[in-house]
Amino acid sequence: SILVYRRDGKAGVAAHLRRSFDFQRITHPIWYIPILLLMPAVLALSYGVMVVLGWLLPVPEFNLVSLVPMLVAFFIAGLGEESG
Repeated sequence: SILVYRRDGKAGVAAHLRRSFDFQRITHPIWYIPILLLMPAVLALSYGVMVVLGWLLPVPEFNLVSLVPMLVAFFIAGLGEESG
């Protein structure tokens, strides 16, 4: 967004963000499955591989207080990476 702002100003950033959140660009609903589940599946698979290999792992502790900010942070980071 910083480079878009340098090149096109506020109007360019606004257009860029509109395009980033345009869900109508997803032509088939099946694409929501990998969008939402690919990263959690990779994390679960890697955790399972570490368990099978016998690595010492901390016990995962999830609660809504820590989970919601983490999901928001991952979404913002992913949006920044992919839009760049």
